[in-house]
Amino acid sequence: MLRAIRGRRPRMAAAALFCLSCMGIAMLGCLVNNGTAAAQRVHTATSSVSFILMEVIEVWSWPSATVAMTGAPDEPAVSGPLVFRVRANAPWGIYLRSDLPEGRMQEYDASVGEYVQSGRVLSQGLEWALSPGGPWTRVVPADAPLVSGMPPTGAEGTTVEFFLRQAATFQDLALPAGREYRIVLTYTAGLGY
Repeated sequence: MLRAIRGRRPRMAAAALFCLSCMGIAMLGCLVNNGTAAAQRVHTATSSVSFILMEVIEVWSWPSATVAMTGAPDEPAVSGPLVFRVRANAPWGIYLRSDLPEGRMQEYDASVGEYVQSGRVLSQGLEWALSPGGPWTRVVPADAPLVSGMPPTGAEGTTVEFFLRQAATFQDLALPAGREYRIVLTYTAGLGY
């Protein structure tokens, strides 16, 4: 048919080709529309969502960073309560340790900010208890449980109180001005303790 049209007139040939291409586009449009109609149908999918809750402990407040105690020989000084405020969603505990052997306070030079080499050491160790009446436990330079195996607290949290006691004898000497007996306690709060 194209040969017959070509031979006659170029304008007619161009018009015929235009008509043929229009028909091709229209047919292609019908095919695309049929495909679009199929793509617009409803499809459904699902997602499975899982959540793993982490075990967490939060210490809202720690005991004071400095605790000053004053006492006399044969009259133990008791300080406290020292308080922790804790929230946890799993079993937890608090451990306590000292920086000195046998938990005995050592002579400290406050102006220099360090222990005195070969300084004096108290004859009695520092002790702790969960009540002012005891029972008393000596602090040691290794982690020891203040409380352990505590249940989850819930959103309201809980408090842990403890007390410190330092005894002295007449064997212990008073120190000159600018010196004091000192020890550093380190607390560790954690899960699974």
